[in-house]
Amino acid sequence: MKIRKLQAEESELLKDFLYEAIFIPQGMKAPEKSIIENEELKVYYKDFGSGKDDHCLVAEDKGKVIGAVWVRIMNDYGHVDDQTPSLAISLYPEERNKGYGSRLLEEMLKLLKDEGYQKVSLSVQKENYAYKMYKKAGFKVIGENDQEYIMIRELNAELMIRELDPSYIEEIKPLFRKVFEVAPWNEVWDDDRQLDEYLKDLIEVRNPLIYGLYEKEKLLGVSIGRIKHWYAGTEYYIEELFIANDFQHHGYGKRFMELIENDLKEKDIHEIYLVTDRDKPAYDFYRKTGFKELPELTSFFKEF
Repeated sequence: MKIRKLQAEESELLKDFLYEAIFIPQGMKAPEKSIIENEELKVYYKDFGSGKDDHCLVAEDKGKVIGAVWVRIMNDYGHVDDQTPSLAISLYPEERNKGYGSRLLEEMLKLLKDEGYQKVSLSVQKENYAYKMYKKAGFKVIGENDQEYIMIRELNAELMIRELDPSYIEEIKPLFRKVFEVAPWNEVWDDDRQLDEYLKDLIEVRNPLIYGLYEKEKLLGVSIGRIKHWYAGTEYYIEELFIANDFQHHGYGKRFMELIENDLKEKDIHEIYLVTDRDKPAYDFYRKTGFKELPELTSFFKEF
């Protein structure tokens, strides 16, 4: 099963998946498919793709589309405001209870984060088993009526960066260890002593500028770098940058980099350099976030 974006010529599929999204309580008869022609339901699919806030991902298996998740800003049952897209998701009955719904939802949340949305909303019947999936994915109930919950998922909770001094080494170390112990390309530290020596050299000896990425009081990422002064200007050279394992691939790295750049601008620093290997996951991340490769130095450079 693979997940991809809906193609323009496939937009009629949303009618099928909208019908499949209708919750039918146990013992109740399914409505006629013509119900999706009701005006209050047309908002989910009419002219889909014509608006900048229309996004859809589909699950495809053996060349057949088996499920879809889509959002748009519309006046539907889950509408909360004109900046928040509403979400709908469904699979064909024979494809349910296989984990496909959770995977579709996860990919849509990533897409929305990357697009810069602050939150996404939905409505769900209280008896619908999907309520547990939404709750597990971080959705919270913000309103309800006799039959439905209105739920919201915050996408970019308040993230902030702080400059950390060397005294934070003990806070950084556990996060550093967890990130790098699962990296298949890492063969640097065989024990805690080697890690301690590496961090001591990196943090205490090299006098770096350290940034911590925080969500409220939780440390999610760290950038360890040095400010270098050259005849041509001043730069920030990144020695290490990483995001906690559970928060990788959710847009936090991209946001972390944006916050670092904003802070560096205030320090009148407009260049970042770093070195990474082509076979490391970070290679693609830096390219996607605007860094330009300097082949002769096997390094990356970004001016902003």
